Amino acid sequence: FSRRDTHLQRRRLTGAPSFTVTGECTVIGSCFYSPNYPSNYGNDEDCTFLLMSNVPSGSHLVVESFYLEDPSGDFCAFDYLALDGVTGARYCGVSGPQGLAVAAGDTLTFHSDHAETRPGFKVCVEGAPSPSPTTTTAPTMSKAPTTPAPTSMATAFTLEVNAFNSG
Repeated sequence: FSRRDTHLQRRRLTGAPSFTVTGECTVIGSCFYSPNYPSNYGNDEDCTFLLMSNVPSGSHLVVESFYLEDPSGDFCAFDYLALDGVTGARYCGVSGPQGLAVAAGDTLTFHSDHAETRPGFKVCVEGAPSPSPTTTTAPTMSKAPTTPAPTSMATAFTLEVNAFNSG
């Protein structure tokens, strides 16, 4: 694997997710690879990746490289990567599962048929971005003055005194 792969690995999940892998596929850190990647995968290959743990909420797939056999019409019938249990989540050709949300317990399945092969894929699980730290300042309480503050406006009062003669 290249120096670029090592650099990319640094921005992946802390504590890489645990995978259970069946078949000839490979997992390194938080990334999974088709058989024989970056060389062509073989014919009639099947493998699965089951995400077991350490997959934070909001995790998604990041496609580093993806090249499988082209679809048959609009459907990936020959070679594909699929997220099991999600209708329409089958990927082939050069359209990988970029940004697809994943969680612990999800299974991804790779399948190749009996004919053409391609270089395959490198797909990584990336956690949701951490929120920026925020600082909350508690409001300060101050004692209100008991007498009103002086104003700059002058107020005039007129006092009227009535004198009564008593007699």
